[in-house]
Amino acid sequence: MAFHLHRIVVPIDDTPLSEKALDAAYSLATRFAAHVVVVYVRDETRPKNVAEQQRDEAEWEFEITAVRDTARLKLRESGYALPEDHVEADVRTGWTVDCILEAANDHRADLLVMGTHGPTGFADRLMGTTTERVLLRGNCALLVVREDPKIPE
Repeated sequence: MAFHLHRIVVPIDDTPLSEKALDAAYSLATRFAAHVVVVYVRDETRPKNVAEQQRDEAEWEFEITAVRDTARLKLRESGYALPEDHVEADVRTGWTVDCILEAANDHRADLLVMGTHGPTGFADRLMGTTTERVLLRGNCALLVVREDPKIPE
């Protein structure tokens, strides 16, 4: 039985590790002619009036365009032979783990590609990192991209 990927979901934030995860997703997507969905989770807002709601909707539209354009620019710069229309953006609002899992489910992901720094604080040690929580609750394959090991001087 041959292994094939149709859709890869990559949650990103504004860290170099996200770029590394996106690069890994592009590499796999190129090999399997898969589609990549880049997911950005933003903080939840609670508009108090119509003007704030309209501003929030405009910000969401801006963010989805920025995520898509940035992801496609990275694709062009990386040199992978993946068509730009194979890269989509999805911006979600809410709890990070829930949004990632919902995006993977909504897009029928065959694979999630996530970066992890490992546990960085008390909360991560107590509840697990975002990646660990996605692994425990998710129902699709997960490729974890780690930071490069720090070499002591």
